[in-house]
Amino acid sequence: MESSFSLRGSSLADIHVLGLSALVVHLHASSLHSHLLQVVSAVQPEPVLLTDGLSAALLCTTQTDMLFCVRICMTVICYGICRGDSLSRQEQQDYIPTGLFKKLLYIVPRLLPEARRSLLSAKGLETPALPDVGCPGQNLPGLWGSAVDTSTTAWRKSALQLWRHSTFQQLAQLPQHQLTFSEWLAIELRVQRNEDVLPDADRQEYQQWSCLEVYLPRPVERGGCGGDLRTLCTHILNGIMDQQPLITSKNEKSAGPRPSDTGTCLPDILSRLQHNAIALLA
Repeated sequence: MESSFSLRGSSLADIHVLGLSALVVHLHASSLHSHLLQVVSAVQPEPVLLTDGLSAALLCTTQTDMLFCVRICMTVICYGICRGDSLSRQEQQDYIPTGLFKKLLYIVPRLLPEARRSLLSAKGLETPALPDVGCPGQNLPGLWGSAVDTSTTAWRKSALQLWRHSTFQQLAQLPQHQLTFSEWLAIELRVQRNEDVLPDADRQEYQQWSCLEVYLPRPVERGGCGGDLRTLCTHILNGIMDQQPLITSKNEKSAGPRPSDTGTCLPDILSRLQHNAIALLA
């Protein structure tokens, strides 16, 4: 399965994506209660839960990667929500792979600017700019029906419908499902600018929005910077320093092609660091 994610993902038909998504959800639920379902990933040196290994193999470095990422994560999380709907809140979480949920938190606002208006705010989840699709337990057939249509023209509507669903919003408030600033930086720094889905101006606007409107005001205990520009700059600097040996190590160990630091979003993030450092000293 890991090879399907990392090497053949973009060529998978919708029916294969749906079948793979259902399998991932059930294997994840089983792996939480059995250490036998661990894998040694090509991108992680230690044995990890199956879905954590698959999440690490699911890249977001190019436009092709990102479009497959949103397809697979959307169907996995949608299936998990529908599968766990009749269970208790705690039991429902067993069907939500944390790593893939976080990938969705990263990729949807990046691809869909309209989703940024309903992203997590400093005090929790903002009121969605567009109507919610319903409370937990309602409209689930419609939610799954939208998710199974992952064609090029339909995935945007499907992703937004899932994004604004009440259960998804509630899950996004749980600590284990929140994407921290450090995690966001680790993914963003590996994006290949010449193969990015966003043009330069849109990418810089997105990065500025993420840094200043999402993570700067977010409390430290929720993975943000607590309104402190110095903390923001420290996170960016640490992310840059951590990324260089990480990329080198993965290039050496992986049998498949991996992006290098040449052509990544490093210059963009350095620009954000410079801009915020100047604001800090002003």
